[in-house]
Order: sequence, then structure tokens, then C-alpha cells
Amino acid sequence: LFGSSLVAVGTNFNFDKLINAFLIPLIVSPLMAAVVSFIAFIIFKSIAKHPVNITPTDSTKKTALDYAHYVSAGIVSFARGLNDTPKIVGLLVVINALDIKWGMLAIALTMALGGLLKAKKVGEMMSKKITPMNNQEGFVANLITGLLVTTASIHGMPVSTTHVSVGSIFGIGTATKKANPSVIRKILLSWLFTLPIAALFSAVIYWLLK
Repeated sequence: LFGSSLVAVGTNFNFDKLINAFLIPLIVSPLMAAVVSFIAFIIFKSIAKHPVNITPTDSTKKTALDYAHYVSAGIVSFARGLNDTPKIVGLLVVINALDIKWGMLAIALTMALGGLLKAKKVGEMMSKKITPMNNQEGFVANLITGLLVTTASIHGMPVSTTHVSVGSIFGIGTATKKANPSVIRKILLSWLFTLPIAALFSAVIYWLLK
């Protein structure tokens, strides 16, 4: 949006909106996720160490946590639908390509197809390489990601679900002291370079088409 719009309208571009509604949430959200997941994990771990009254067996606790993990993964998927799909549908609204309902369906199906075809490497990076996690830690990371992205969606703020998820996982890794700093550096560099490269490509393509 920034690259093509800057070529199209120059200094008439709404820089205040870009900074306040896009860049600040984009930067703050993974940092907030890291802090909140760190605190939530410490609290969750403390509660787990001090059960009240009747203590369930280990197998019962594991089964309950497994089900809770699936629910938390569903919450993240729902949050992604709330926040990620509308970003791309917004571009369809600009060009009036499809009715908004059909646009949402088309984008959601395409995102699902992409996930099925080529999401394995990203999944492995998130689940294993940032920090090793057990079910309890994964549950907390998912829950914090889902809650923060859903809250951002309610307030109309476009944040990256992946960025928030990485922040949550890093917060867990910090709490367990198992985070891999080299992997985090690579992820941060990819985030840093993606934005200007996307802007440059968009600007050049728009200029060529014009």
C-alpha cells in the first residue's frame, strides 16, 4: 500500500495514519505478546504447582491440557480470520473486483490452500526452532496470541498474527530460558527487510503499469 500510494499521490499520502494505525501496532504487538506470555506462563506454572482440594491424576491433566491446546489453536485460527483476511479483502474493496462477501470467501480459501501446501516449514520454525515447548507452554502461547489478535481486530488495528505468535513463543522461551537467539535474529531480519522490499516492488510495478 505504501509503495504504490507514494508513487501515485506523493506527499498527499496519509503518513499519520500509516504510523499510528499500522506501524505502531505492528511494532508494539509482538513486544506486548512477549511480555504478556512471559507473565501468563509464570502465573500458569505457579497455579499448576499448587492445585487445590482434589488433585487429578497426571493422565487426566494431560488429556485436559491436550483438549485445551486444540481449543487454543482454534482461537488463533479464528483470530487470524478476523485480522488477516480483511487486510487483503481491503485491496479488493479498493479496486471493486468482487462483492465483499465473495472476496472474503475467495481470500480465506486461498489462504487455507496456501497453508495446506507450503506451511509446514513455517510451522516447524514456530513450534520447534524458536524454543522447545511442551503442551502447557504451547497452550499459553496460543491463548495469548489469540486474545491479543482478537482484541486488535475489535479495535480495527491490522496486526500480524505471525508476529504476535512469535512474540508469545519468545516470551515462553524467555521464561523457560530455552529461547534460541540466532533464530529470533533471523526472524527479526526477515521482518525488517520484508517491509521496504514490498514497498519498493509495489512502487516499481505501479510506476511501470502507469
